[in-house]
Formats: sequence, structure tokens, C-alpha cells
Amino acid sequence: MATRPAFNVVYGTVTGNLANLKWLSMDGNNLTGTIPSELGNLAKLTILYLGSNALSGPIPSELGNLGNLGWLRLSRNNLTGPIPVEFGNLSKLRGLMFTDNALTGPIPPELGSLSNLALLRLDHNALTGTIPSTLGNLSELYSLVIGGNALTGAIPPELGSLARLDTLILDANALTGTIPSELGNLANLRWLSMDGNDLSGAIPSEFGNLPKLTILYLGSNALTGPIPSELGNLGNLEWLRLSRNNLTGPIPVEFGNLSKLRGLMLRNNALTGPIPPELGSLSNLVVLRLDHNALTGAIPSTLGNLSELNSLVIVGNALTGAIPPALGNLARLDTLVLSANALTGTIPSELGNLARLKLLYLEYNALTGPIPSELGNLENMEWLSLRDNDLSGNLPDEFGNLTKLMGLYVDNNALAGSLPLSLTQLVPWPVGPLYFLYFGGAGDNLCAPLDPAFQAWLDIINTVVGPDCQGLHFEEGITDQTYVVDQAVTIEFPEAFSSVPPINYTLMPALPAGLTYNANNRTLSGTPTTVTAPATYTYTAIDAATFADSLQFTVEIVSQMTLPDSIPAQTYRGSEAITPLVFPEAQGGAPPYNYALSPDPPSGLTFDANTRTLSGTPDITTPQATYTYTAVDSIAQKDSLQFTIEVLSGLDAEQGELPTIFSLQGSFPNPFQQSTRIVFDLPWHASVSVEVLDVLGRRVLFIPPRDMSAGWKRGIDVRAAAAIPSGMYLYRLRLDGQAGTMIRPGSFVRIK
Repeated sequence: MATRPAFNVVYGTVTGNLANLKWLSMDGNNLTGTIPSELGNLAKLTILYLGSNALSGPIPSELGNLGNLGWLRLSRNNLTGPIPVEFGNLSKLRGLMFTDNALTGPIPPELGSLSNLALLRLDHNALTGTIPSTLGNLSELYSLVIGGNALTGAIPPELGSLARLDTLILDANALTGTIPSELGNLANLRWLSMDGNDLSGAIPSEFGNLPKLTILYLGSNALTGPIPSELGNLGNLEWLRLSRNNLTGPIPVEFGNLSKLRGLMLRNNALTGPIPPELGSLSNLVVLRLDHNALTGAIPSTLGNLSELNSLVIVGNALTGAIPPALGNLARLDTLVLSANALTGTIPSELGNLARLKLLYLEYNALTGPIPSELGNLENMEWLSLRDNDLSGNLPDEFGNLTKLMGLYVDNNALAGSLPLSLTQLVPWPVGPLYFLYFGGAGDNLCAPLDPAFQAWLDIINTVVGPDCQGLHFEEGITDQTYVVDQAVTIEFPEAFSSVPPINYTLMPALPAGLTYNANNRTLSGTPTTVTAPATYTYTAIDAATFADSLQFTVEIVSQMTLPDSIPAQTYRGSEAITPLVFPEAQGGAPPYNYALSPDPPSGLTFDANTRTLSGTPDITTPQATYTYTAVDSIAQKDSLQFTIEVLSGLDAEQGELPTIFSLQGSFPNPFQQSTRIVFDLPWHASVSVEVLDVLGRRVLFIPPRDMSAGWKRGIDVRAAAAIPSGMYLYRLRLDGQAGTMIRPGSFVRIK
């Protein structure tokens, strides 16, 4: 029998002296201690595998003596210290694998002399320094993986010479500088990862020349500039991650050509412009993350064509418009996050078709309308947030079907009513999954019912934020109502809130003629036909538990407000006090009235809104100008009259511009209701009086003489009183002056 060379494993420590040994593999044990330096004596050794143990200490430099060694794997141990520079002597080495240790120091430039090396894995250690440019000499290199260290400096452009390279992984280091465009020469490259460095500058457009590339990871760097459209040429690309950079500009529409793409991750950049509709043609896409950019425009409905999509996250942009109902076609979707945009419109009921959906976040938008009951079909839903929108209506009863729900957030909307009792079907943690429940909040009237069973369920939930219902109550009142006869009116009365719906509404007593009350929509409407005095009404709500609340207010029907008279044109003489002009009082409507005169009267004259009187002494001459006298009542009805004012100078009178004859112009208005003004031309200073007679010649009113200066269109107001009932009247205007006594007759009609 041949003698077998001795090899011992003593107390978990590797020892031995096997001069003819070619293959030594001890992967996947629990070996401890150091690697024996004596292994450097095994001159014929071609394979040495000691990975996945608990070996410690430095790598013996003596292993650099193994001139026939083709494969060396020391991965997944606790080895420390540097990589021996002597390894540059292993001219036949094809694979060097030191993954997952605690090696320190630089990568020896001497490794660049390993002309047969196909696989170099030094990842997940604590290596420092720069990547040696000599690695660009490894013409046979197929895979270079040195991620997860503390390497610094720039990526050597010489790596672009590795024509056979299939995998280049440099992620999770501290590399700086720009990405060499020479890497675009690696025609056989399939995997390129540089995530988690401090790389800056632009993404080389030459990357679009890598026809075999399937994975491109450049995330978590400081890259700037636009995304090169040339990346749309990568017909074999399956995963593209450019997240957490400072990229700007639009998403290239050419990305719609990446027919094999499974993951597109562009989150946390400063991308602008719309989401290209062309992305809807990526039939293999599983993950689409465009969140935390500055994208604008609408969500393309073409995204509803992505039948393989599992995750759609576009939170934190400036997207507008409605949520496309076509998203309800994404049968494989389990994550949909559209939060923190400016989306409007209603939540599509079609989202209730997403049977696999586990997470739906639509919070912090401006969505309106009711919450679709169809969302209650999402039986796999775990997290649902609709908070901080403008949603209205009630929380659907169907939400009681969401038995896998861990968190429900519907606070800060315009929802109303009580939470449905069906929610008690959701089992709280730790027995079930429900842990968070948020409702109510600013502007929201959603509350927890006072039902004892519901309150007991609520007490079990770990975190609940929201108010209890306060029985049946109104949260706003009804102001007293004043309507105008023959004018249409519509008013919706406030809604009451109760923990025990439904609620019935009544209004008592009967409304004035022409008005009706609809209890179904809580609306008073119609056209009142008769003037009525204020009357008190009671609006009452009663819920299913006979709890009631009521509001009281008055209803008054008034006539239309009018200014019944007209105002004649006014002519005054400068520096002479005018006879105070009392403007007509408003009639009907809803007192009190506010009066105004515009524009301001001529200098020296004032308008008193309280007494409706124009008085004073004009101190400058003005040409004839138009004035508007306006009355407004308490319900904003308005009416106005227009007239003119002219102020003549004393010089005008001296130059013969005063009237030459005593002439009666008539009375204005005529007919009238409250007052009329008798207007006449006065050629000289005189005493003027008025006598009013009925048709039988009997005096019914006398206005005593008053001194008046000469001028055009002087006037005396005749105010109606009990002595002047409706009918036709005669009047005599009497002048006593330097030419003796003159009388001018006239007539007017008073109406009511």
C-alpha cells in the first residue's frame, strides 16, 4: 500500500508539509488561527481555498513563493494587515479572492504584473490609497471587484484598456474626480457599479457605447449635468441606478428604447421636465423610482402599460393633474407612492383593482372628492396614507376589509362623520398588524364613534391620533336671513355630525310664500312673492339614536330698495350760501341705509350722509359737472340718482349773465312720492314763497317767504306730509322784489 502524505488539522489550526500537493481546499469550516507560512513551501500547489472560516492574522508573504498557484481564495475570514507585494510574483495566478476580511493598506501595484489574472476580488476590506494604474495591464482580467473599501483618488483611465472585462465594481469607497470616458471602451462589460463614492462631473456619454452592459450603478455620488441621452442605446441594460446625485435636466425620452430594463432608479436628484410617456413601453420594468426630483407635468397614463411593474415611487416632485385611472391596470404592483406633489382631482376607483398592493401613499397633494369605496378591496394593503389632501365625505365602510393594515392615515382632509364601526374587524398589534391610526385634524370633522365596543377597540391600538365624536352637534350656526321679494334665493344649511348616523333634518314653521325647504340636501330655495316681517325658524337634526341639536334664525322678506325721486340740476353763485339741498330718502329694502355722494362736491360745499344734506358756501366757480347720489341697504341692495352742479361767479352776474326774467321751470320729479323741487330763474334778489292748493282751490300747504339771491335754476323743496294726500295739486310761486310782486302758477301730482 502506498504511503499517503500526512496532513493534520490540530485544534482548528492549519499545519502540514505536503510537497506534492496541488489542490488544497478547506472552504466553509470553522478553522481559526493564522495561515501557516509553511504553505509557501508547497511548490506544486495550483489551488488554495481557505475561504469562509475564522482565520485571523496577516496573509503570509511566503505564499508569494507559490509559482504554480492558479487560484487563491481567502475570502470571508478575519484576516488583517496588507496584501503582500510578493503576490506580484504569482505569474500563473488566474483568480485572487480576498473578499470580506479586514485587510488594510494599499492595493499593491505589483498585482499589475499578473498577466494571466482573470478574477480579482478584494471587496469589503479596509484597503486604502488609490487604485493602481498598473491594473490596466491585466489584459486577461474578466472581473475586477474592489468595492467596500476606503480607496481614494481618481479612477485610473488605464482601466479602459481591460478589453476582456465583464465586471467592474468600485462601489462604497471614497473615490473622487470624474469618471474616465475611457471606460466607454470596455465593449465586453456587463456590470459596472460605482455607487457610494464622491465622484463628480458628468456621466460620460461614451457609456452609451457599451453594448453588453446589463447593470449600471452610479448612485450616491456627486455627479452633475444632464443624463446622457446616449444611455438609451444600451439595448441589453436591465438595471440603471443614478440615484442620490446632483443630476439636472430632463429624463431622456430615449430611455423608452431600453426594452430589457427591469429597474430605473433616478431618485434624489434635481431632474426637471415631465415624465416621458415613452417609459410606458418598458414592458419588463419592475421598479421605477423617480422620487425627490423637480419633475413637472402630469403622470403619463402610459405608465398603466407596465404590466410587470412592482414598485412605482414618484414622491416629492411638482407633478400636477389627476392620477391616471390607467394605474389600476398594474396587476403586479405592491408599492405606489405619489405623495408630496401637487396632484388634483379625485382618487380613481380603479386603484381598487390592485390586488397585490401593500403600500399606497397619496399624502400631501390637493386631491378632492370622496375616498373610493373600492380601496376596501385591497386586502393585502399594509400601509395606507391619504393625509393632507382636500378629500371629503365619509370613510368607507369597506375599509373594515383591510385586515392586513398596519397603518391608516386619513387626517387633515375635509372628511366628515364618524369612523365606520366596520373598522373593528382590523385586529390591533400585537395580536394583529394594526399599529397606527390617524384621523381628524385641521379642517377635518372625522371622529371616533362613542359606541362602547368601538371605543374599547380604539383603546387597544398602540398609536391613535384623532378626536371622539361629541354626540350630535352642529359646528357652525345660521345667520339671520333677509331676502328681497321677487328675487331667487338658494342657501344650504350646515351639516350636523354624529356618531350614530343617519341624520334627519327638519325646518319649522312653514316658510314664506314662494320658498321651499329640501331635507335631502338641506337647502332652502325659491323666489319669495310677499313682503313679510322677521319671523323665527328652527332648523333641527336628529340622529339614529334620537340625539338632537337645533339652530334658530330669522327670515325676513323685504321689498326692493329704491330712491323714489329725481334730483334737479343745481346752479349756485360763488361766495353765496346755498339753500341746503336734502336728498331723497331710500324706500323699501332692509334698513339701515348708507348714503354717499361722488365725486366730492365743489369746494366750500359739504355732504352730510347722516342727514342726506348738501350745504355750505361755494368759494370757487366750477363748470357744470355730473354727480351720483347712492344709497345702499344692509343686504347690499343699491340704487342711485344723477344730477349736475354748476357754480357761477359774482362777475358773471355783474356782466349780465343772470336771468332777465322771473321764469318758472317746473317741479322735479313730477309725479313724486316724498318731495319735489320747484325750480325757477330769479333775475334779482327777492323774497319767494309757495302756496299749494287742491283742485277745489283750498290751500293745503304754505311755504313762508325766504330771501334768495338772483340766479339760474333756484329751487324750493316741497316735502309731502299728511296735508298732501295722493292726487293733483296747483301751486303758486310768489316773488316780492324790486319789480314788485310776481306770481307764477304750476301743478304737480303726488303718488304713494
